[in-house]
Formats: sequence, C-alpha cells, structure tokens
Amino acid sequence: LSHNHTRALYQDRAGALWIGTFGGGVNRYDQGRNQFTTYQPGSDVLQALPQNAVMALWQDQAGVLWTQTRGSMSTS
Repeated sequence: LSHNHTRALYQDRAGALWIGTFGGGVNRYDQGRNQFTTYQPGSDVLQALPQNAVMALWQDQAGVLWTQTRGSMSTS
C-alpha cells in the first residue's frame, strides 16, 4: 500500500478491491494477479483525483468510480 492510514474500502463489480488512503491516494488490489496499483493526483486512470487524502469510494449504476477526498468529490 502507498500509505498505512486507510480511510475507505470498496470492492467493484469486477472484484477488484479499491483502498483509499489518507495521504497516499488510491490503491487497487487485483486478486487474480495478487498485485497492487497506486493512483495519485495526475495519474492516467484517476485524472480527477485532486489530492491524496481519500475519505470515501463508491461506484454508481453506470460503473463510474467516485472518490471523495478531503474537501472535494471527483470521478474516474
């Protein structure tokens, strides 16, 4: 993980585990590969992530992953 202080956990429809950290952005755990990927502000996938302090994660009916960071909300 990119940071020890986790604030949010979400398992998406594909089975990936998304972990929001308070200071390290978002980590995605792919169980099939047994691999973590880290996303921070400016990364290709989570371009709208404004900061590394992630407070909540959820996916809407259209499959869009939403992140709430300290003081803002964005989509990926």
